[in-house]
Amino acid sequence: MNVSSVSVYQPYIEKITSQLDSQSAAAQRSIDELHRLSASYEVKISDYGMIQSDLSNLQSAAQKISGIDAFSLYSAKSTDSAILTASAQKNAPPGTYNIRVSQLAQGETLVSAARQNPSAAIGSGSPSTINFQFVNGASQSVTIDKSNNTLPGIAASINQADIGISASVAFNGSAFQLVLNGPSGSSNAFNIGGSGDEAVTHLLSYSNGATNNAMTQTMAAQDSLGSINGTPFTGYSNVVKGIAGGLTLNLGKTGDAAITVATDMVQITSAVQSFVDTYNRVQSDLATYQTGELSGDRTLPALSNQLSDDLKSGSNPSTGSLEQIGITRNQDGALAFDAKVFQDVYAQDPAGVARLFTDNGTGLADQISKQLQNVLQPSGGISSTIDQLLTKIQDNQQMESSIEYNSIQDLQSSAHQYAQQLAMMIVTDIVNQFMQGVSPQTNRAPEKTSGMSFPVGMGTGSSNTWQSNRLNITPGVSSLETLMNNLATQYNEPSPVLNTGNQA
Repeated sequence: MNVSSVSVYQPYIEKITSQLDSQSAAAQRSIDELHRLSASYEVKISDYGMIQSDLSNLQSAAQKISGIDAFSLYSAKSTDSAILTASAQKNAPPGTYNIRVSQLAQGETLVSAARQNPSAAIGSGSPSTINFQFVNGASQSVTIDKSNNTLPGIAASINQADIGISASVAFNGSAFQLVLNGPSGSSNAFNIGGSGDEAVTHLLSYSNGATNNAMTQTMAAQDSLGSINGTPFTGYSNVVKGIAGGLTLNLGKTGDAAITVATDMVQITSAVQSFVDTYNRVQSDLATYQTGELSGDRTLPALSNQLSDDLKSGSNPSTGSLEQIGITRNQDGALAFDAKVFQDVYAQDPAGVARLFTDNGTGLADQISKQLQNVLQPSGGISSTIDQLLTKIQDNQQMESSIEYNSIQDLQSSAHQYAQQLAMMIVTDIVNQFMQGVSPQTNRAPEKTSGMSFPVGMGTGSSNTWQSNRLNITPGVSSLETLMNNLATQYNEPSPVLNTGNQA
């Protein structure tokens, strides 16, 4: 056989490269399948997340109409919103309240002596401590030095100290003044003293009732005053809470106005409507998800059936039925809510309507809220299922990495093994030709010269040689491509093409 033609080994090379390609493709198919499974798990996690959100919304809607105060919602309407507005708490007694606002609350305002240049330094810049003493006993202090001894600097330092006093610099038409505004209420009136730089402490000095104050009071601190049905009230601000056992008054100006407190049918009707709408959304989404990736999950139909059963148990002879208060079912099974029917029935029997939804834990909203609390807890069925899917995705990622690593190792090992086999085939052909008296380089019989050698070049650059009466060949082939390129160079032939599947 004449090995000067390397192309005779091309069929074998194509065979082994095909085997390597098949081996690589098998590993890739396994990775692709893991990708597909992980993608389906991610879709399921997303679907379960949407279901959790729906159920959480339904739980919130149920909680709004569950509990002893769920239907104790009241509105408060004023006959003159410029004088006052009001809001009613759950314990506010219904009725009409006549209110007189005789004085609005306000905070103390002090202004400093005027200065022509607001940016001019005040005093020498030596540190000064300014003390603010409030009538209620509170005390705060601010430090002024060369870094802030101007009108804007002093104002900024007071504001940054967050002592309850707001400071600003105002232009009076001819000069600039420091303006201090305290919190509303007579107990928040304040005096100012200090130590340090005399120019700074004098500029800010003020004591209520003193005649030598550097600062001038332009507004005195005072409380809000008024009466409700003839009973006096006082507030440190213009938001007066706790009036008549559950009213909050927002005072706007002095004058007389009436407040009417009544059941807030708008809030109550809205709460029931929200419950009906959210219930329908949950049932619709549960039905939709059962036809997708979650089709095999038996939890979803069981949950849907349980919610339907809750509606049935919400109607009984002692409390009446949902149909009687305007909640019925359409032909498609969804709930419908007639707000007018509901409001008419509620006006006649508010306590009876309330018991349908909340009755010491046995009402419709009570039961659904409790049931969903169990479903949505971290150890509940849906959360547990999501955790399991996340674990499967992590396991798949680890398996993918393992398959990819093992595949590379196997391919390298197989390629090396095939290269060695091919090398031995070539070596065997060379030996056979040599034994027949043919030089593998010149295709002629070698000269009978003792010690003459002919380089073979088996791909690693090793000094393999032909020797008289003895053949010493130690092939160390690193790859098929290296082997064939070296052989082609040795015999001056084009390199055979290795079809590894990676060519463009």
